[in-house]
Amino acid sequence: MQGGQFAEEGKRQYKAFTLKVRIHQAITDLGAKAYIIMSGSKAKNPALDAGVKDIMARIRDLKAQLVILEGKGSEARSKTRPKAHKKK
Repeated sequence: MQGGQFAEEGKRQYKAFTLKVRIHQAITDLGAKAYIIMSGSKAKNPALDAGVKDIMARIRDLKAQLVILEGKGSEARSKTRPKAHKKK
């Protein structure tokens, strides 16, 4: 890898880390929202709540972005690594 490739890989890894943090925060928000819904005087199914559905959609979107980003990273790594020679 050359300097520019290291910089691009670093940026990609930072974006992946940021997405993972955002996913973790959204899951925390989801748990808090579910707890509030279920602990109320009129406990109901949290899966039916619009706020829960919004958080779930956010998590799905963030995970999709992460899969795409990680896929791009594995493509870049495979292009820069020399192919291993099989021993005979």
